[in-house]
Amino acid sequence: MSLASPPLKPLPHWSQSAAGQYALAWQSGCYERLHVDIFGYYALQISALPPGALDALAASRITHRWHARPSLPLLPEAHALDLIAQPQQLPVAENSLDALVLPHVLEESPAPHAALQEAARALIPQGHLLLSGFTRTSLWSLPWNKRTRAALQLPPQHTLQSPTQLAAQLSALGLQVQSLQYGCWQGLHAAGNYPNHAPSERWGRRLYPRLGACYMLHAVKQIVNPRLMPAPWLADIPSPAAQPTAPAALGQVPNHLPATPAK
Repeated sequence: MSLASPPLKPLPHWSQSAAGQYALAWQSGCYERLHVDIFGYYALQISALPPGALDALAASRITHRWHARPSLPLLPEAHALDLIAQPQQLPVAENSLDALVLPHVLEESPAPHAALQEAARALIPQGHLLLSGFTRTSLWSLPWNKRTRAALQLPPQHTLQSPTQLAAQLSALGLQVQSLQYGCWQGLHAAGNYPNHAPSERWGRRLYPRLGACYMLHAVKQIVNPRLMPAPWLADIPSPAAQPTAPAALGQVPNHLPATPAK
């Protein structure tokens, strides 16, 4: 009789539900459109999603692309990983990444602002930062959806980010927001399909765009050019080059010239 306990089965992740597939499909389309104008040599994606749930670098044109996770998955043989790294402690040099992609990372990170600071450090000037996740204020965060959120194991409400606050934090870190998109306006339900051409998608984009369940944020690291400030007190000091010099007398040799030796 074996006393070994049976292997634990991982609980279903929210990305495996119909609502999760609906949210990830919208984000995948946004990543594909954004990568059209992003070029470079090195790109890194960090995500705590299950392996293979969302490849945000699939449409990237960057030469070298890496995928990282904060920790090893329960089934490491399901998908090959390149790095194990925390978003707030990236194992890369300063000014080394052309693009950094963080899908659903801030809501899983214990220090979201530290992750943004690390992203600003790792990106090169004019480097691209792509963020996506669930919004704090959306149709899915309504009080009557609390039980459905718990059944689908969606991230807790207090861990979600506000896209407008993220834009302000990125601006303080020297990253300029290029675009901010909202998506997924269909109601949250535990079972059923999410049609692509639902009327709520069309009306939500026009009437209440910020109530979408997901956001996509694209920021670029800016170069701060130094500017010389004028000093008014320097105007009162006469320049030595501007002072007139008296003409030398006829036959007199200036002091700064060597005397001609007598023959």
